[in-house]
Amino acid sequence: MTVSLIKHFAVLAFANFLYLTGLAFLVPLSIVFVFLPFVASGAFATLAVIAGALVTAGAGILYLYTGSRRKTLFILGRTTLIPAVFSIVLSFVNEQLIFSTVAFYVEDFQRVKPILESYLEQSVPHGAYLTVGYVAIGVLLLWLAQRTRT
Repeated sequence: MTVSLIKHFAVLAFANFLYLTGLAFLVPLSIVFVFLPFVASGAFATLAVIAGALVTAGAGILYLYTGSRRKTLFILGRTTLIPAVFSIVLSFVNEQLIFSTVAFYVEDFQRVKPILESYLEQSVPHGAYLTVGYVAIGVLLLWLAQRTRT
């Protein structure tokens, strides 16, 4: 491999890592909003700023590296669909499999079970909204990439 090819993959990997990490912060953001609405103001704002900064940094690095809005939008659109596909695949995992997996690793599972049940009951529906959001944003970015000339 040439040095330029290694540099190319390194820059893309780093920028995509920042961008995906920013998107991943949306999950704890929704958890804070669901479980702790009374402290959501401070925690929500902090997580939102972190998520926004990571997404912006990833997109900015991509744009500076590619020098093209079209390429940047295409890469961001494709990258946004990764958590959407991952979430769709995980949605087919049933609750019993999750319980048995956690029970295998946690000794005092009976203490954890009510928390896990509450999480699955309250957060999973919000996760579906995030999935729809990821798909919508990913498709929108890909569409914008097709409509952008440079």
